[in-house]
Amino acid sequence: HFAARGWRVAAYDVDAPGLAALAAELAAAHGPGRVAAGRLDVTDADAWDAALAECTAPDGRLDVLVNNAGVLA
Repeated sequence: HFAARGWRVAAYDVDAPGLAALAAELAAAHGPGRVAAGRLDVTDADAWDAALAECTAPDGRLDVLVNNAGVLA
């Protein structure tokens, strides 16, 4: 939804293969450089800092953050 509207999208998760597939799909549909993706364990504060630095690096902006971390049972 966001990438289709021209927004830069960042996706982080513990599922590295799933993220790679998502990044490839978004890049194919919307062009390279529109997505940042990487492994992130949301319980690790240093990993959060690194992820935020990576996804805001182009211009320092962060317009929307959706934290959808959880455990499915």
